[in-house]
Amino acid sequence: MSLPSEAAPDSFNCLPAIADGARSARESLVLEGRAIRKGAWKYLLRKQPEIRSERDEGGALAGELFNLAEDIGETADLAEKRPEIAKELHANLIAVRASKRTR
Repeated sequence: MSLPSEAAPDSFNCLPAIADGARSARESLVLEGRAIRKGAWKYLLRKQPEIRSERDEGGALAGELFNLAEDIGETADLAEKRPEIAKELHANLIAVRASKRTR
């Protein structure tokens, strides 16, 4: 079963994943427009309003990065140690926010 692209901001047919154990059609999951999860990585914006740049006005990273496979409690921010992942997820999240769609 396919869904039209305009069905909803976050429409994916999840029946194959539920019924057949197939991989999800999603590459990432966006949470409340403020966080994105891709694989073991979760990127979370520190401030919600209109953040477009990966750094804030003071030059600090705009978000935090966690490896949920190793840190389920989100205690160790890895954004400075893994800037390439933080930058990729930040860009993906901003693109979703701008388009108001996850696909």
